[in-house]
Amino acid sequence: MSDLVPNSDAIVTAVILDGSAAGLNTSVQFRVDRVLKGDVPVGSVLNLIWTKPLSWPPAVPFDLTSKRGLFFLSRRGTGAWQIVPAQNGNVDFSHTIYLLPPDQARPQEFTASSPDDLAENILWELAWSIERGTFGAARTASMDLVSFFRGLPSPGLNQAFVRLSKTASLRLNVVGMRASIASGDPGTLLRLEKDQSPLASHPDWRNVTDELRFRFANTDPSAVAILGRLVRSSATRGDLREASAYALARVHTKEALPYLAELLESSDLDLLTCAVGGMAMFANNIPIGAHHPAAGPWPFRTEETMMHSAMSPGVIASKRAYYVDFWKRWWVENRAAISR
Repeated sequence: MSDLVPNSDAIVTAVILDGSAAGLNTSVQFRVDRVLKGDVPVGSVLNLIWTKPLSWPPAVPFDLTSKRGLFFLSRRGTGAWQIVPAQNGNVDFSHTIYLLPPDQARPQEFTASSPDDLAENILWELAWSIERGTFGAARTASMDLVSFFRGLPSPGLNQAFVRLSKTASLRLNVVGMRASIASGDPGTLLRLEKDQSPLASHPDWRNVTDELRFRFANTDPSAVAILGRLVRSSATRGDLREASAYALARVHTKEALPYLAELLESSDLDLLTCAVGGMAMFANNIPIGAHHPAAGPWPFRTEETMMHSAMSPGVIASKRAYYVDFWKRWWVENRAAISR
């Protein structure tokens, strides 16, 4: 969405009145019922043609008549409106928009904090659509909404994700939890710790653990402590334990180091990788998400710590003792100074 919003001259919600596909072209007519951006009058009827970028396969006929959607539109000068597709690639019309609930009204808790906050208003539309089960057509709703949220973070939108994570629907739970993990919410870690078995039964469970593994970056000691418990506990599922270990390595604060140091004793190569990589990033003062040390002096960075830096299972497997033994010695020698 970070590209969709600026590339659109108008963003509207509208009801589809008619549509047909012929060859690569899909003709669609819709009536605008809400304008989020641009000068399209509410109530106006637009006729657009979407042409698939490639010649194969041909456009697929659709049955979206009477459906509401979120449309991204552009035009050059005073020319005709064109669709800015919501999904890249050789897509049919149904993939160019996001389907919305049939009614315009959203509950108060799904209202942006400011009517002028365009990004938040769009995200609220999508969050409400997910709760109503109308989001998208042949699209993965949770992946879209969470990725949008990462690019356009909204404090107010956290309320929607908390709401989704607490509903009775497991489908909505995993959407809300992924977004809450992306925002660094420690409460979601507690939910993972408590309800990992039922949550793991959902097909999107892998997306939840991947979010924790690749995105979590809350350095608060309370969050680190929960990750540490997940790594230490024998009751933690293997995939959740591994994801928590990677999260600890990403965070690599001094509070994370005791948990990472314990993983140096593990026989699991992935856990060893987290231990070596996380401790090396701390010792070399590498910012979260970066690949190179921060500028300026740092008391724990030496030529040896730089030489023993690795975050690759293959690299560590090829010289396990070289990396693991070094960081065991380093921890013994530096633990007291780090704790101070």
